[in-house]
Amino acid sequence: LDPADAGARALPAACHELVKMLNCVHEGVAIEAGQCLVMLITRCVDTNMVREGIRAMATAKAAGKSAPTRPPPVVGVAGALRAALGFRYRAAWPVALPVVAVAFDRLGAAAGPILGGCLEALGEMGAHAEGLACRGQLQLCLAAAVKALGPEQVLAVLPLRLEEGIDAEIQAKSEAYDGGGGNGGGGKGGDADDDMDMDLDAGVGAAAQAALNSAGGNVAGAAGARLWLVPLLRQALRGARVSYFTEELMPVARRLGARATKAKAAGRAFEAQRCAAGEAALWSLLPAFCRWPEDAAESFPALAPALGSALSARADLRGPLTEALRRLIQQSRAVVNAHKRGLDAAAAAAAATSDEDDEDDEED
Repeated sequence: LDPADAGARALPAACHELVKMLNCVHEGVAIEAGQCLVMLITRCVDTNMVREGIRAMATAKAAGKSAPTRPPPVVGVAGALRAALGFRYRAAWPVALPVVAVAFDRLGAAAGPILGGCLEALGEMGAHAEGLACRGQLQLCLAAAVKALGPEQVLAVLPLRLEEGIDAEIQAKSEAYDGGGGNGGGGKGGDADDDMDMDLDAGVGAAAQAALNSAGGNVAGAAGARLWLVPLLRQALRGARVSYFTEELMPVARRLGARATKAKAAGRAFEAQRCAAGEAALWSLLPAFCRWPEDAAESFPALAPALGSALSARADLRGPLTEALRRLIQQSRAVVNAHKRGLDAAAAAAAATSDEDDEDDEED
């Protein structure tokens, strides 16, 4: 029996047992169990194990199943982590969430098919984050997921559903109240690399919180928009595709803007406010998509006309639009300067070599 294979097969059972210990009444035991889980994930989950898990999940999906009949080790570990995010372990979430964040960091882009259940659970928790004591750990875990998977995979599992959510909020308010208005809200986010994100957060603060009911929950319930995800995306995005924003998010922003204008003209104040907030939230993501994008040169020509039109016609959107342009310009300059320094260094090295050759010729 191969010891490495035997160890891999025993890994899921070990993780499940450690997850059970997270609910221990002794805090020290729960903390140690969390640290053991982190060590197992970082030291035992290797590339071959991840590849095996991806193949198994793809085969199960092709067969119309949500999971393999005989899950490989890494899928078993993911199952243990998903269990740790269940309501049964609510008291242990402050310990479990950092473990899940480590798993996203470890698996990277491969976390999509393997940790999809964990991402769904994080989405459920995020919708009720205001009432959670582990809100900070949740935000860090979601940020780790965004960094590992990128916006496309995250939004495929947790779509923002702004238009559908606004419709649900309007319907819920019309049923619960007779023409009542919605509560505004504020959101706060930050980016250590760029203070401009703080200003963007203030500018779209109304979009960070949906209309609330008397219990402090979204009036639309589970059907509400995931506007709470926007500040997390703004902080964590790096190296994303600008074309994804242009093709997927910008059309939604335009529809919401047009709808806000029509609703305002018709006197539907709540609908106008929610649509305008959703539009502002989407446009506030553009600077994040322009943080070292992988396709800036290819995608900017398609984005430029929309930027020019919005800059001319929409004074309220000039903040995020000019910030996006500033980032692209600064990053382009940094690349050009780095390339120039490389050329200068190469030229200097070539000149030094030529001088040495000349000296050798003179000696001869």
